[in-house]
Amino acid sequence: MDSSSSLLGSELGKLLLSSGILDLSWSKISEFNSSINRNKDSGLHFEIFDEAKCTFVVFSAPPIPRDSSFHSASTLLTGSRDVVNPFPLLCTKDITSFSVHTPALELFTSAFKDLSKLKLELIQSWKPVIITGAALGGSVASLFTLWLLESYNLILKRPLCITFGSPLIGDSSLQQILENSVRGLCFLHVADVSRSPIMASVFKPFGRFLICFDSQCFCIDDSEAVMELLFSVNADVVDWRDYGEILHRLDKSLLSMAESRSMSMSDDVMDRMEERAAKKELLFELSNTNNMMISMMYMGWYKKISKKDKIGYYDRFKTQTVSRSSHFDIVIMKLKKELNDFWKSVVEEVEKWPQSDILILRRRFLFPGNNYRRMIEPLDIAEYYGNDGKEYRTLGRSHHYIMLEKWFGMESRSWIGSQRDLRNLLTFDSCFWAEVEEAMIVINQMKTHEGMSNDVLMEKLVRFEEYVWGMIEKREVSSEIFLEKSSFMRWWKEYDKINFSISHFTEFMHTGKYKSYGWPFSSLEDHTSGSATGPHPGPSDRPKSFVDEEEGQKVVHLKLHLRNNEEKTKALGTIAKISGVSSVVADGYERFIVTWNGTMDPVVLVNELSKYWPVEIISVSPSKKFEQKKESSEEELLGSQLGKLVLSSGLLQSSWSKISEIHASTYPNQDSALGVKIFREANCTFVVFAAPRIVRNSSFNSACTLLPGTLYPNPFPFLCSKQISSFSVHTPAFELFSSAYKDLFKLKNELIQSKKPVIITGAALGGSVASLFTLWLLETVDPGQKHLLCITFGSPSIGDASLQQILENSVRNSCFLHVADAAQTAITAGFKPFGKFLICFNSGCICIEDPEAVMELLTGANTDIVDYGEVLHRLDQSVLSMADPILIPDDVIDRMEEHAKQKKLRSLDTFKKLNDMRISMMYIEQYKKKSKEVKISYYDRYKNQTLSSTSEFDTDIKTHKKELNDYWKTLVEEVEKKPQSDVSILNRRFLISGNNYRRLVEPLDIAKYYREGGKEYSVRGRSRHYVMLEKWFKEKLLKPTRSEKSDLSDRLTFDSCFWAEVEEAMIVINQLKAIEGMRDEELTGNLVRFEEYVWGMIEKREVSPEIFLEKSSFMKWWKEYKDEFNSSYSPFTEFMSTGMYEKYGFPFSNLEDHISSLATGPHPGPSDRPKSSIDEEGQQVVHLKLYLRNDKEKTKALSTITKFSGVSSVAADGYERISVTGNGTMDPVVLVKELSRHWPGEIVSVAPSKKIKRKKESSEEQSDKQVEMSVKTQKIKDEESVLSSDSGSGSIIATNTGILVFSCNDNDLDEALFIEAILSGLHEREVTPLKYDLSGRESLDREMLRRYSVGIMVLSNSFTRSSQSLDHLVAIMEHWKEKNFVIIPVYINVTPSDICRLEDWVEASVQQQYLNSFQQWTAATTELASIDGHQWEEGTQFTLAEEVVRDAWLYLKNCKNVVRILAWLEHSQPSRAEIVGIWGMAGIGKTSIAREIFGILAPQYDLCYFLQDFYLLYQEKGLMRDVFYSKVFGGEKQSVGASDVKLSFMRDLFLNKKILIVLDGVSNARDAEYVVGGFGWFSRGHRIILTSRRKKVLVQCMVKEPYEIKTCEFESLRLCKQFLNGENSGVISELMSCSSGIPLALEVLGSSVPKPHINSMMEHLQQLRINPPTRIQKAFRRSFDGLDENEKNIFLDLACFFRGENKDHVVQLLDACGFFTSLGICDLIDESLISLLDNKIEIPIPFQDMGRFIVREEDVDPCKRSRLWDSEDIIAVLTKNSGTEAIEGIFLDVSELACDLSPTVFSEMDRLRLLKFYCSTFGKECKLKLPAQGLDTLPDELRLLHWEHYPLKNLPQEFDPENLVEINMPYSNLEKLWEGKKNLEKLKKIKLSHSSKLTDILMLSEALNLEHIDLEGCTSLVDISTSIPHSGKLVSLSMKDCSHLRCLPSMVDLTSLKLLNLSGCSELEEIQDFAPNLKELYLAGTAIAKLPLSIANLIETLKMECLQMEILSIT
Repeated sequence: MDSSSSLLGSELGKLLLSSGILDLSWSKISEFNSSINRNKDSGLHFEIFDEAKCTFVVFSAPPIPRDSSFHSASTLLTGSRDVVNPFPLLCTKDITSFSVHTPALELFTSAFKDLSKLKLELIQSWKPVIITGAALGGSVASLFTLWLLESYNLILKRPLCITFGSPLIGDSSLQQILENSVRGLCFLHVADVSRSPIMASVFKPFGRFLICFDSQCFCIDDSEAVMELLFSVNADVVDWRDYGEILHRLDKSLLSMAESRSMSMSDDVMDRMEERAAKKELLFELSNTNNMMISMMYMGWYKKISKKDKIGYYDRFKTQTVSRSSHFDIVIMKLKKELNDFWKSVVEEVEKWPQSDILILRRRFLFPGNNYRRMIEPLDIAEYYGNDGKEYRTLGRSHHYIMLEKWFGMESRSWIGSQRDLRNLLTFDSCFWAEVEEAMIVINQMKTHEGMSNDVLMEKLVRFEEYVWGMIEKREVSSEIFLEKSSFMRWWKEYDKINFSISHFTEFMHTGKYKSYGWPFSSLEDHTSGSATGPHPGPSDRPKSFVDEEEGQKVVHLKLHLRNNEEKTKALGTIAKISGVSSVVADGYERFIVTWNGTMDPVVLVNELSKYWPVEIISVSPSKKFEQKKESSEEELLGSQLGKLVLSSGLLQSSWSKISEIHASTYPNQDSALGVKIFREANCTFVVFAAPRIVRNSSFNSACTLLPGTLYPNPFPFLCSKQISSFSVHTPAFELFSSAYKDLFKLKNELIQSKKPVIITGAALGGSVASLFTLWLLETVDPGQKHLLCITFGSPSIGDASLQQILENSVRNSCFLHVADAAQTAITAGFKPFGKFLICFNSGCICIEDPEAVMELLTGANTDIVDYGEVLHRLDQSVLSMADPILIPDDVIDRMEEHAKQKKLRSLDTFKKLNDMRISMMYIEQYKKKSKEVKISYYDRYKNQTLSSTSEFDTDIKTHKKELNDYWKTLVEEVEKKPQSDVSILNRRFLISGNNYRRLVEPLDIAKYYREGGKEYSVRGRSRHYVMLEKWFKEKLLKPTRSEKSDLSDRLTFDSCFWAEVEEAMIVINQLKAIEGMRDEELTGNLVRFEEYVWGMIEKREVSPEIFLEKSSFMKWWKEYKDEFNSSYSPFTEFMSTGMYEKYGFPFSNLEDHISSLATGPHPGPSDRPKSSIDEEGQQVVHLKLYLRNDKEKTKALSTITKFSGVSSVAADGYERISVTGNGTMDPVVLVKELSRHWPGEIVSVAPSKKIKRKKESSEEQSDKQVEMSVKTQKIKDEESVLSSDSGSGSIIATNTGILVFSCNDNDLDEALFIEAILSGLHEREVTPLKYDLSGRESLDREMLRRYSVGIMVLSNSFTRSSQSLDHLVAIMEHWKEKNFVIIPVYINVTPSDICRLEDWVEASVQQQYLNSFQQWTAATTELASIDGHQWEEGTQFTLAEEVVRDAWLYLKNCKNVVRILAWLEHSQPSRAEIVGIWGMAGIGKTSIAREIFGILAPQYDLCYFLQDFYLLYQEKGLMRDVFYSKVFGGEKQSVGASDVKLSFMRDLFLNKKILIVLDGVSNARDAEYVVGGFGWFSRGHRIILTSRRKKVLVQCMVKEPYEIKTCEFESLRLCKQFLNGENSGVISELMSCSSGIPLALEVLGSSVPKPHINSMMEHLQQLRINPPTRIQKAFRRSFDGLDENEKNIFLDLACFFRGENKDHVVQLLDACGFFTSLGICDLIDESLISLLDNKIEIPIPFQDMGRFIVREEDVDPCKRSRLWDSEDIIAVLTKNSGTEAIEGIFLDVSELACDLSPTVFSEMDRLRLLKFYCSTFGKECKLKLPAQGLDTLPDELRLLHWEHYPLKNLPQEFDPENLVEINMPYSNLEKLWEGKKNLEKLKKIKLSHSSKLTDILMLSEALNLEHIDLEGCTSLVDISTSIPHSGKLVSLSMKDCSHLRCLPSMVDLTSLKLLNLSGCSELEEIQDFAPNLKELYLAGTAIAKLPLSIANLIETLKMECLQMEILSIT
């Protein structure tokens, strides 16, 4: 096997050869060298060739001298100044110097200046660069490339250097440097192994080498292998080798670069290459950081749980360093060590790289390394100081941490924005805790006065304080340092006691601001940045007072007019020096906040500052009050942010400019009408409204209109909610809106269709109309999906308190921004504001959305239009904070805060709390499950314990139910307050969660209601929130899943009021009991309606199986109803009476078929149902077989039977089997006669119903008894006979469908428990197994064995000690060999190898005594050990039992492939099982297998998604990635763009989730990769399963071991029998043949014939082969349509002509037709269309039929089709002489045919390539008759001429055989092929055997490429000495039975001849010589007496047959 690296090198070589780069490079070199006169110029030359797609740089150098000193001369390049090193960046830490080839270096340095210009030019070029040269010029090209690579970003751009026969340029040091560098990939050296050897010198190769041999080439990058292949001590190095000739030879060569390596490379060289490649791959794995992600995630979790205990993970680790008693801490230590070892190894390897390579390290490596350092180094620090270490940075820090920090520092560090949440941030400086520990050491030294003076120590503490503050300012420290128990807080408490100075840091800590550090959108950053602008006093000049500690401190707000930073710094310094100042904070250049104590006079402060700048006092207040004011609510901060955003975006200015423009212009009736103008900008659309001026009177301002009213309809009905059905709007604005309704309607439609954001604006009354239009537009626009914003300026409010309340609860409220001047705008009485308000004051503005605060602040007088352009200009100039409380009175602020708190409490953030409710839901689900275990529904359990619930569990259930009810009631109330349109866009997740809650919890409320004596729950007792949840769920058209094959065991009943209906039905029962002797029709009708209601739910699978539990209220109702009040037949009563309900809900049962059959029967009403009870003692069951054709006939049959006298019930199984239960008055014979009037019918069996029921029960009882004990043989036999006879006619126990459990030792406790677990598991899956004890039986019941298809064989060490068990094993294995029985071995306390070693278990005497049996035992145990089994281990018995049960169940379902894939997944390496590929042909069942696996694996994953028909969704419907992931997340919208597809993004997207994805039907790897976002993130728990018809596609999708699905004869046979219902073997065999065992074909073909016509199926199948069914066509077409033209033509030829033919023969023929056959066959195999078996072409018959069907579709007329194989079609074409040029191939079996052919029959078939007339029946003669004059001609395009029994003496003379590859004409009348010479250049095979008239084959001497000659039985041949070509290509020559042959040619030149058959040549007396390489010689029956001497050379290898010869002597 070749190494992977060699294969990659081979692929690169092939790529370069096929691309033409090598040819182009050599042509440039040749062209350039021919232009240089080397006699006159001996220096270096280079030339640039600028091509369209790339740039070539060609180097030319003087010839290479022929002396050894030239080749060994080297120059050492170091960092010294004596020698200039042009390549300093190549040096590494370990390798600081290297040597290069002196002649090449001298030429390089001589042209250094010119090369510098060239380098600069190439760096700036965007094209790919190819640098090339030959001989010494190539060496200089290599040096230049190394120099150029210094300035290249090798990730984005990488040049390629190609040299031809160039000397090596570097020593082993340079080789080692480049071996570890990506630069090595930039070199390709072409070398002729015979002319470019490596001489003994200091130089070593690097890069890739394309090494050329005589007949092939090999591309490798193994430097040691290059040395071995090219090394020579005394080589004659040629300067100039014509590599053009070599490249031409390579292009013509068809040898693969890695195939025949033994011809050129010795095995030991290749073995050493493979070993080095393996080591290199192992080394590369060091950099695979993905493997360490789990450890890092574990560390992150450790950090998180530490934080919950209010202690950082650093301190937790430090405190537990000494004593690690817990397992958790031991694991953390282990993971830390694992991470350290990994990253130390990585750093060591990276340091070996060139320095420049380290600079371009990928972020994938740097960022994980940086995260590791910041996460793990603190733990090393904790360990270091825990062991009393000091000065960690200098004495204790590991080198690998230093290097990781250094390399990361070379990358630009991303800024941590002020809005980012830092609560989970890691501190940037990983040595932070070392600084903390050193600061604590200083604190302790100061306490003990050790060592240095306190001033020096204090200075250290101040520096540490500045270091911490710097990190806080930059947001580079984790918030966990401020945790209560952290070392840092401990240091701070100690430092605070000895520090008496004021600084930004101390203020930050004293004021408690650190508690808010790291929270997103907090105002803390403003404080820190403000503090940062002040001076930072040193320890000596800081004021000696605490900040904010004294109660009397105050805050003064100053306004200064400063111009720049310099003045601001001076002002801060001046203020800080004034006595009494505690701290100072600057906000820009104007506002200063000074905190001071009672000793400072603010007036003195202002006087001091006014010396330099204008200054004024804004306010003076106590500091605590100010701090309270600064803590505004989160809502106000968000509103402020919106205001800032709008101001900075320029939207306000742009809006106002457009309003001014429309008011300045003239529009019609501007004094009374509404004006509208649209401005279409590049990024958005503006709609501007202009209205008449506002009339200054109170009636105008206060006029309002009620909607809906008597005069006006309501244009906004969608805004009404349940609680608020009407509201009032501003009349003037509404009248203007209504007057332009038609125009606005058109505008509305136009805006809805627009994709741009829309801004609607207006001023004064125009703004009011804009607000109304926006509300109207929002009816059809989802504000969450489309950006819509209404901006008004000074507009009157338009709505009353009702409208305000509606919009306050709606998402529409956020679409309004009202700009208002506080002094000139007022809210008119009766109207209320909504939306956000930007309120403008004289010196600033504030943005708020508190309507009460807006009412209080807007107290001005209404004016018409204020010039808001001037206001906005003032805002732009102002730097006032938008939330500055100075502009708002204190009482207003207090009320705003109170309103915000109330709003927050009212909303309760219900949607976020939805996740918390899952816990309560899970608790109730557990309650449901526990109730089921005791056979009572959770409804009945809760009902019975409602009043007296003593257990804690039941009490908790009440608590959880109340919690859920309170939550959902509140949520429904909140939703009902929203406008109706908001309710219509409710979240899908909310609706589904609400529906699940309703279906789970409402039954408990119903239980409580009826327990307390309630009635009519649905009308009187049902809570409104249940009604609304159900209504909203139905309105959304959401449908619960109800798969027919799904398991319903945990299903919730769809109708949550089901139990209320049950209770009402029980009330009706009790009422009927109370009126004994009377029959109330109304009450009875209620019961019938309830029965129909239940049956309807059962039919739709909408009811939970728990209603059928033994103790449930429903079953209690059924017993009462059945016994007392029901006497009529119905599907429901049949369902209940026959016990079908016991199987309801189990997956994959056939119960649904029974239900559907019951449903199709008549459903009599209560009045016309038969009045006989069911299952009375004398009743009998008649099983009938009817031949019905459809549902209509089945319904009629059921109706007919129910009307027959004595019939109690009837059940239909499909269209054939009918079971009728009747009493003694029913005569089965009369019944059948009655039915036979309409349909053919017969009686299958008649039995008493009670007996049958007892027999069903007895089978289960016998099973239980056999599980317990099976010791007495006779008793067991009796039980088995009962069991087998129980089947009667075979209608009860199905054949070949059960599971046997073989045991051999019931006394072994482990085995007994294990078998018990298996039996229990099988019973749970609705499978009744039979336990069969092998040890206590004399013989095996083979009849019983045939009834079962799966056997679980439990083997222990006692198994081999029982001769009976071994005898039984022999019989079982014989049954297994028939391939209709599956064995699952399980080994308990024994291994398969133990079982095989019988000689160790059986005594020698016993072996001798039972010799024959012992041999059979050994063979059987060996076969058993070869079957994949399960190994039992202590403690795994129950999990193993589940696995065995699962496998057996799957085998029973014909899912052998599923079992194998699951076994492979469970036992494979995790990395190999993360991306799973399943491939196989169309229809083989890949989708079914994948879905089965998906169903089994899904419970192990958090998110699961199965995407069927991926190719269809992607290619035809355009499946996008975000749509795909939205479905994966269950409908939640996920936007995953192209820029997001990174491993880190995908892993973050699925953080803490395990994903299972199935892509079914992948036809293109790139499509799949695009949709899932790449395959690299499928690791560590995620898994993707891909199915495809092409193995290559799966390999491209990173599948390591694609699993091939093959047809299984056993499973196909079972499926076939299932469709044919056990019909005769001939039909089954024909169906198997026509389908080739493909499941899809079996299903389609098997179900295509109605069963009454099954006898004609053979004929029908043949018709389907000619015209395949649509499903087969569709499945095949996708594969065929995906082929290219070459592959399509090859497939059609194979399907029509070559199925079962030898592949090599086919390739030879089709290659001659111009096809790339070998490649095409490989692609067809990869596409799963064909396969190879013993090198023969195998095509499934359905695929062959489809190929032929495609040809038939070419034309209705056969003469216009490309290929003909059908005898009728061919005879029609030949006899009518209607052939055309469309025909390319004819294959005709002429065994049973006779026809006359015209001489011109082939005249028009100019394109005929393949012609074959053959006899498939031996002894039959061809009866194709030709006229005496023969054929006029044959097509010249013929490649194959195969004509058995050819009737003419020769071939047409006009026929030109220049294209002929094979002549196969046995038993012909030929005397010679033709007259004269013909072009036979392409002829490779001729077979004229048994052509008894053939006398002349002289023309064959022209066939120089002939390989095979078969002239057997040509008895007229005498002399062939001049007829055999002497080309040396002849492989076989058969002259067998040529009885008149006398002369043979000389064979010494036939070097390829391997076989010579002369047996039967009775007149042959002499052989001149033998071919030198002859392998087989047959001389029997010849007259040869002596053999030539050349036979002596062949004696050892020759296989010779010389029968009937006497002694042969050697002449």
